[in-house]
Amino acid sequence: MRRRSEALYSPNPSAILIQQAALKGGSDYNGRRKSIIYLTGINKKIPIPLYPKKNIYAFSTHSPSHKDCHWIFFQHVESFQKLPDSTNSTKFIFKNGQELLLTESLYRLKKQMYRTWMCVKALGGEVI
Repeated sequence: MRRRSEALYSPNPSAILIQQAALKGGSDYNGRRKSIIYLTGINKKIPIPLYPKKNIYAFSTHSPSHKDCHWIFFQHVESFQKLPDSTNSTKFIFKNGQELLLTESLYRLKKQMYRTWMCVKALGGEVI
């Protein structure tokens, strides 16, 4: 049986946490963003390689400045699926067993997963 992780809360907005994580990974957020645009041609909802050497990549569900933006860590996703009887709700299931319900279409989130996969491959990483 999988052990559920405790939730950690921060007073900082998620965009600040992502920017700090990029710095800890060796570059700033804007540098990572520009690199991925250059390497992949992706120019919307750009995935961010936070720490490529450790295979840590994240993508946003909305614009990072949007109040409903969630950041999904690519390597932690086990699966995701459209909720029955819903046109715009998707459930993410993470490798630790936790679930996240989002009011984003399955199509959009599949696109984000694919963009992140492209990002991983462009930087020579492994998709686990």
